[in-house]
Amino acid sequence: MAGFRVDLREHAVGREKIIPGDPDESLFIKKLITGENSERMPPLKSDNPQLSNEQIELLKRWIKEGASYDTQEDEPEPDDALGAIDRQRSSNSFSVASTETLG
Repeated sequence: MAGFRVDLREHAVGREKIIPGDPDESLFIKKLITGENSERMPPLKSDNPQLSNEQIELLKRWIKEGASYDTQEDEPEPDDALGAIDRQRSSNSFSVASTETLG
């Protein structure tokens, strides 16, 4: 799905791909867990691996906690869901902020 960006708040929240506080209604989460191969993110036929259940749960928690797009360059707190995803990136090439992967 070209142009499906969630790395910038105005693309994700402003276009209702992420609904802060409600991961179950967020299109982003729906696309990560759908059984419809044509709708799945990342696409099954891409070179990018699917997210693990643990990574998806971290994203759900981040959304439930308000989907903060803090722009500080500081190291994320250990309980920060996106920080945990970022730390796992070394073992998984999917990145929430990657426009190539998502779009």
